[in-house]
Amino acid sequence: MKITKKHLLIYLICFTIVTLIGNTGKAQSLIEEPIRDNNAVVANDSDDTDRTLKRTRNAVVSSERPFNLNTSNVSSTMATLKWNSLKEGPYNIEVVPAGEKRTGENIITTFSNPFYLHGLDPDTTYDFYVKFDDDWNERWAGPFTFTTEGE
Repeated sequence: MKITKKHLLIYLICFTIVTLIGNTGKAQSLIEEPIRDNNAVVANDSDDTDRTLKRTRNAVVSSERPFNLNTSNVSSTMATLKWNSLKEGPYNIEVVPAGEKRTGENIITTFSNPFYLHGLDPDTTYDFYVKFDDDWNERWAGPFTFTTEGE
């Protein structure tokens, strides 16, 4: 069987829908209209398939960033970090003092969600960020700000 651009497009659309549904079994968001580029329909049988594939892949990437970051069980030296995602880890987590930029120097890689963070300073405000641990994805979710209790 010869694989055509049309076959690739159908495969990619199916992959996108499966990715958007994720482990929940419910669609989080679906593209309900043709993908458009400068108001011109790109998802068609023309020679614009390369742009169609690129735009569809970008839609998948944007849906894969973790969301709904939050904390619980915050004490003077620990906090439970949580988030929702449409796919399984591993995840990268970075925690920095509130208002400071991420440095990339103290990244924690884990499969755990929630993640139990220890060794925090009392009465300190922190920002935490999370992303999927993959080479091509630099889309961090966050910051989510929380404050540890005083002693």
